[in-house]
Amino acid sequence: MPQSTFVSRHPIVAIIAMAVGFAGGAGVVAFGYITVLSSQGLAPRSDALAIMAVITGLLLTSGVVVVYVRQSTALENGLATLKEQSTLRSGELEALQKQTASLESGVNVLVEQQRALRALYTPAPEIDRLRTTDRDSGADVIRFDVTNPSFGAAINCTVRSEIELIGAPDGYSVSGGRAICPLTRADRWQRSPRVPAHADELSFETNVLVDVSESILENNQKHTVTCRLSDAMRVFYEDGVEAVELSFEFVYEDVFGDEYTEQLQLSRIDLTDETTLDDVFRPDSQSDSGGSVGSWFQDPKTTPLANK
Repeated sequence: MPQSTFVSRHPIVAIIAMAVGFAGGAGVVAFGYITVLSSQGLAPRSDALAIMAVITGLLLTSGVVVVYVRQSTALENGLATLKEQSTLRSGELEALQKQTASLESGVNVLVEQQRALRALYTPAPEIDRLRTTDRDSGADVIRFDVTNPSFGAAINCTVRSEIELIGAPDGYSVSGGRAICPLTRADRWQRSPRVPAHADELSFETNVLVDVSESILENNQKHTVTCRLSDAMRVFYEDGVEAVELSFEFVYEDVFGDEYTEQLQLSRIDLTDETTLDDVFRPDSQSDSGGSVGSWFQDPKTTPLANK
């Protein structure tokens, strides 16, 4: 490297090098001067000794300065390295923050898209014309129509019925419960039906079942049977129950797995000896004629169950 370039880039090091050079040259001259005088048996002059002391001091000072400059250079290099690392980490942190912001934005977009899809494909069934059928007088069958104007299909459709006793005798151990009724597509006789999107007045049928439970005090348990509604009402009347209230729930799921319930609450039905399912829908047509009675908890083989 040319001297001018080195001096311009490292002025302190150049000055120290020059000082060391001059001190070294002066030391060599002084040492030679003392050696020559000693060989001739002459005592060196005091000023020569002073010059040697000065040269020695210059050498020591130059060494200290060189060590200091090297340490300063090392510290500067270390600080520069730390600064570069800090800058690099700041850049990485900014990149990470940008990635986090991008991910959050993407998640928000996905949430909005999912919300829009749910709003678009959530079924909206409308139930109409709940009525009995004359297809089989021995079965408690009701029929209803379902319309679904939504883009989403209603799947895993079922009907739940629940019967509640009104005016039961004191200490009556029998209570009504909720049962799952088999649901059938009336025009296809298909079990476990679904209501497709944009469906218009699809007819469904279900055999109305109810759960009836009796509390057993001996072992603090309940014995439950599932039977037809008409059989239940006859036995309730025989046991002295004044009236019942029957409610239906139309339960379905959307394509996302969420469950929905459409409730149909019917009026109170005063019991007679021959109350039938038609009386549930037409309370003013109750009959006063006699009829047979039964027992809830007979042998399961003879307990009246609905056709499945």
